[in-house]
Amino acid sequence: MESPQTPSLEQVLTDARRKRVGGGDLDLAVLVWEGDDDLVVFAHATGFHKEMWVPTVRVLRAKGVGATLAAVDLRGHGDSPEPDRGPSVWDYAADVRDVAASLRGRGRTFGVGHSLGGMAVAACQARFGLFDGVVVIDPALLPAEAVELMRTMGNPWAEAARRRRPSFPSREEAYRSFAAKEVFATWPEEVLRLYIDHGFEAADGWKLKCRPEWEAATFSQEDFAEVWDAVEGLDIPTTLVTAEHSVTHPPDVAEETATHLRARHVRLEGITHFIPMEAPEAVAEEIRRLLMTSR
Repeated sequence: MESPQTPSLEQVLTDARRKRVGGGDLDLAVLVWEGDDDLVVFAHATGFHKEMWVPTVRVLRAKGVGATLAAVDLRGHGDSPEPDRGPSVWDYAADVRDVAASLRGRGRTFGVGHSLGGMAVAACQARFGLFDGVVVIDPALLPAEAVELMRTMGNPWAEAARRRRPSFPSREEAYRSFAAKEVFATWPEEVLRLYIDHGFEAADGWKLKCRPEWEAATFSQEDFAEVWDAVEGLDIPTTLVTAEHSVTHPPDVAEETATHLRARHVRLEGITHFIPMEAPEAVAEEIRRLLMTSR
């Protein structure tokens, strides 16, 4: 619960400028909080949207971070259209590149990504080299053997996405349904409402913006294996943030990923894979630290 001096998440959202960034074959929806010449670009997890970074933005501004902050809806998510072809890691990386290239000023440029967004940010740096530093949060980076195992044994994330309920009779019924799920029990109410308010739209009731089929296809991308090799030893300051109760990064995988990226590794206790939703203060602190130490 915020204090009277702390703005609500919706108040923070009203401070952002909404714009479209041309991404080659489509226009991407972006939120921009104007600031100084430094730029931080945020990329969300699979099935989520740009507004999920508002809790982190609120903390960053409270900490006095004055950089320009920009959160993108990756293709097929939120308010960005779904392209004609299926999802690709490299297309998501290009989405991050297009936003960074369109907004960067005379200062430094940083990338921050969660899960799919973490993979997209790392892949963007590996292919395009735009960033002066990155924070990747439980990124969807998997060694080739793990990708092959999913192909032979099944992909639980894709299967779960296909089973997602695409719509509800009303916004409030959607909220009640998600609030009753154990996986969201660790989310503050205002953060869950942020997801429901901006991850759905009024169409035949209250309908998901990211189609379950697109989410499942994203979890099943053919490019997963090649990205792992491409991001080995990123040549910029890199922070890897993982969670004690992560479903993607148990301790051995987290350490392997940190070594592979040559990253500073921060392990958050008592947190699940939904790190920006549950611990925006910790995420904001790692971003602030990166900006301070990369001068």
